[in-house]
Amino acid sequence: MRIVLQRVNQAQVSVDEKVIGKIGKGYMLLVGFGPDDTE
Repeated sequence: MRIVLQRVNQAQVSVDEKVIGKIGKGYMLLVGFGPDDTE
């Protein structure tokens, strides 16, 4: 598992070119899970 905390002026998440979430100034947390990760 990898976790990245990043301070941003703005951020958004798009799926199929449709924005499903966005924030203004704040913190963005990126989390990635791999096939070997366990609970």
